[in-house]
Amino acid sequence: MSAERKRVRQPPESIVQAYFLAAHVALLSALVAVIWQPWLLTEFYYQPRTIAVVHLVTLGWITGSILGALYALGPLAWRVEVPARRVDWIAFWVWMISVSGMVVHFWIDEYSGMTWAAATTLAAILVVGWRLVPLVAGARIPPEHRLPVLLAIGNISLAGTWGVALGLEKLGVASIPGPPLGAVHAHVHLAALGWVLMMIFGAGYRLLPMFLPAAMPMGRQARAPAIVLQVGVLTLALGLTLGYARASIVGAFLVVAAVVLFLRLAVGMLRNRLDLPLDMPRPDLAMPQTVLAMVYLVLAMAVGIALLLLEDEVMVLRLGALYGVLGIVGFLAQFIVGIAGRLLPLTFWMQEFVRGGYEFLAVPLHQLPDRRLQLTVVAGWGLGVPILAAGVWLARPDIVRAAACVLLVGALGDAANRIVVQRRARAGVPERTG
Repeated sequence: MSAERKRVRQPPESIVQAYFLAAHVALLSALVAVIWQPWLLTEFYYQPRTIAVVHLVTLGWITGSILGALYALGPLAWRVEVPARRVDWIAFWVWMISVSGMVVHFWIDEYSGMTWAAATTLAAILVVGWRLVPLVAGARIPPEHRLPVLLAIGNISLAGTWGVALGLEKLGVASIPGPPLGAVHAHVHLAALGWVLMMIFGAGYRLLPMFLPAAMPMGRQARAPAIVLQVGVLTLALGLTLGYARASIVGAFLVVAAVVLFLRLAVGMLRNRLDLPLDMPRPDLAMPQTVLAMVYLVLAMAVGIALLLLEDEVMVLRLGALYGVLGIVGFLAQFIVGIAGRLLPLTFWMQEFVRGGYEFLAVPLHQLPDRRLQLTVVAGWGLGVPILAAGVWLARPDIVRAAACVLLVGALGDAANRIVVQRRARAGVPERTG
C-alpha cells in the first residue's frame, strides 16, 4: 500500500485529542459553575455570568468538539487529508486562550477584553474552517454532501462577526438597528442553527450511514435540507435583528421544514439498515443518545415557535430559558456526546490500524468502549437534561444544582471512556513479524 494512502487514511492524532480535551475542560467548568451558582440559570438569562456559562458550552464544548472532529472527518468521511500543521496548532492555542479570556471577561463584566477575545476566537475558528473549504470543495464526494459543510463554515464566519459587532456596540463603537436583544438572538441562532445544525447535516450524510450502517442519501433529497435550512436561518436572523415578526416566523418554519426533511432521510436510513457487524455489542449505547438529542431538537423547535407567537412577556422569559436548555444542552451538547461516542473510537482505531502496518487490532473496533462507562454517560445525560429543564422552568436553584451534578457524572464518565478507548486501541496493536 502506498505511503500517500497511509498518510490520507490516518487522522492527525494529537490535535484531535487536544481539541477534545480542551472541550471537555470547558464542559466540566460550565457544570461546576452551575453547581456553584445555580441561580445563574433561574434568573434573567441575559446577564454576564450566565452568558459566560453559555459560551463555555457553545464555544468551548460544542465548537471545540467540532473543530477537533474536522481533522478526523477529513480522511474518515470526506476522503481528504487534513494534516495538523504549525498554523493549525497556533489556531488551537489562540482558540483556547481566547475562549478562556472571553469567559473570564464575561464573568467580571468587562466588555473591552471580551470583544478582543471574541475577535481572536473568530480568527482561530476561521483558520480551521477556511483551510477546510478548498479541501472539501475538491473532495471526491457527491456535491450534496459538500454543500452543508461549506455553508456551515460561512455561517460561523457570519455569526462570529455578528458577535464581535455586539461587543463593539456595548463599547459604544458601533450601533445595530432593531430591538434591544434582537441582534443577540440573531447571533445565537446563526451559531446554533447555521453553524452547528448545518454541520450536523453535513457530517450526518457521511457518518450516519457508516454508524447504522445504511446507504448514503443522494441527489435532491439530500440537497434540500441544507438549502431550506440556509434560507430559513438567514431569514430568521434578519427578522430577529430588525424586529420583523413575520420574517422571524417564516424563517422559523423554514428551519422546522429543513429538520423534517433531514429526519425523513434519517428515518429512511434506519428502515433500510444493513446487517450490523458481528462484534458490535447490543444494544448500541451511542446511537440511542443521538436519537434522544434529536427528540430535544423537536421539543426546542416547538418552544421556539411558541416564543414567536406569544405576547405575554413573563411567559416569554420563562419559555426563553427553557428554550435555551432544550436547544443548547438537550440537543446540541448531547448530540456531540452521542456522535463522538462513535467517531472517536473509529478515529483511534484507524490511527492504530495505520500505525500498525494495516494489520487488524487484537481488540475489535466496536469493543473499544467500556460498557459501564457508556451506561454512566447515557444515564447522566438521560436524567440530567429533563431535571435541568424542570429546574429552569420552575426557577428552582436546588433542582438546577442537582441536575448539574447528574450531568457532571455523565460528562466525567464520557471523559473516562475516551481514555479507555484510546488505551485499548494502543494495547490492541499486533506485533509485526517478518
